[in-house]
Order: sequence, then structure tokens, then C-alpha cells
Amino acid sequence: MLERRGIAILRIVQPKKSFIVGSRPVVKLTAPNRTDLNDPTVEMWLPIASDVAVGAGQGDGKISLHDTVDERPVRQLNIAIAGQSGTIAAGSAALVKSIANAR
Repeated sequence: MLERRGIAILRIVQPKKSFIVGSRPVVKLTAPNRTDLNDPTVEMWLPIASDVAVGAGQGDGKISLHDTVDERPVRQLNIAIAGQSGTIAAGSAALVKSIANAR
């Protein structure tokens, strides 16, 4: 699947935003009735640093870099990780509290 879709790298550029880590850190984001990873609209992400996540690309088989200029995808990913994880952590206690309260 990664050979066909490629790899996407998502980098946070906002200095005060960061990804959390969770006990189940890989997140699959889907639309209704679209859950197959062969569908390029289905996303899968794994944060590997506080400001970097890797995931399945859009289908060209290459590596693509995406800088986030909008905080919504970061929060969406953090909430998804928290929602499926029993334990979460982050470099900021305020971030952990904010995400834990959003569960």
C-alpha cells in the first residue's frame, strides 16, 4: 500500500502547537463508507515527534511534505489519538488537559 500511495510527512509550523502521543498512536481518518486504505481519501497518521507525523500518501508513490498552517488538523489528529488511547502524553501539561477534556 505504501509503495502505491507513497508516504506523507506532516510538519507543524505553528510554534505553540504539537502532537500528543498515545498508547494507540496510529490513527485512521475516514469518511462515511470509505474505510479502505486503497482509497486515497482515507488517511492514516503516526506522530513520530512533537511536530512531525508520517502517514499514507495520496497515491503517487512518492514522499510528500505538508506543512500545517492551520491548527485544526493538529487538534483533529490529537483528539483521534486520545479517543482511541487509554493513556496520552505530551510535552505540555496544558495540551494533555485540553485534549483529555475534549474526549
